[in-house]
Amino acid sequence: MKTRFHKICLVIGLVLVPLGLAAQGFFADSDGNLVRAHEAYLAGDLRTMADSLHKSLEDHPGDTTVRDNALALLEKAYETADGGDIPVNWRLPEEITTMRVSVKYSARNSGEYNFRVYGTTVHDKAIAQLQVVQAPDRVVLDKQAGIGEWYDQSKIDTLDHVFELQSRKSRVPVEAGLYLLNVTLADGTQTKGWFLLDAGVNSSATPRVDVPSTDQVFTTGNPQFSWQDFKSPQYQPYEGRSIWVGVSRAEPPNYDWDEVWGSFEAPPTQEQITIDSHGDPGSLPKLNNGHYSFFIDFHERKKFGDLTISRDSITVRNFQVAQ
Repeated sequence: MKTRFHKICLVIGLVLVPLGLAAQGFFADSDGNLVRAHEAYLAGDLRTMADSLHKSLEDHPGDTTVRDNALALLEKAYETADGGDIPVNWRLPEEITTMRVSVKYSARNSGEYNFRVYGTTVHDKAIAQLQVVQAPDRVVLDKQAGIGEWYDQSKIDTLDHVFELQSRKSRVPVEAGLYLLNVTLADGTQTKGWFLLDAGVNSSATPRVDVPSTDQVFTTGNPQFSWQDFKSPQYQPYEGRSIWVGVSRAEPPNYDWDEVWGSFEAPPTQEQITIDSHGDPGSLPKLNNGHYSFFIDFHERKKFGDLTISRDSITVRNFQVAQ
């Protein structure tokens, strides 16, 4: 019969040793939540594991050994779940039908990262406050305080009510660890959630686009674009994949972003597309003369409770239409 000590040593062999982590920090917490997380993992109880990881990271802010061990165990749990979600002890309110946490990476300006939370609601203006805090107290996004750019709109063509809160672009990758999610609905209902991000949420590469080339001029309003299938260096086999291809009007001197065409596919299969009826609802069937930006965004995603955690890799190319 395996003792509690032998069980924990087994998980140390799975998690700590490959990462080269010092066991000293682990055993400093040997009577606490990190041990319970490892035991729950061995027992197949991923919800208790996740809850214990949450408590452990709350109890040890700034302890990189505990953080790295916790996130390595989480990755093992995703492998065990084979693409299934990690269950947690909190739920989104029914008014929020989807919510995604994503880190976007583009290769512009030596690489830029962008943190955002977005999704859909059952009715317009449902969210009064949305806040994301990197534990213990670093505010990353805050709708009411104006930290990040807020956007919400009702889409008549799909009957969706969409929202988005995104940070400014930065050359600094998003930090791994525990994040707190605070949501207040228009009726005053509050939800306090949390999620875990590992360093792998930051992509380090972007898709290759063959057409358009930079500043290419098309003599047709129905140009054809082509690219190569893409998986980031951080991609894991248990993650789902999708792709968003879009075109936005971008006229100088302000280059205001005005999306006029888009197409979504999950999982990605195509490597070329033509501006015509292939677009999603609301897309223009033909482009008028002008300046545009073509963008392609590969998503690699996994579930964490009601949230989708997404790693986005983006390439943008400017082009013109002159018929």
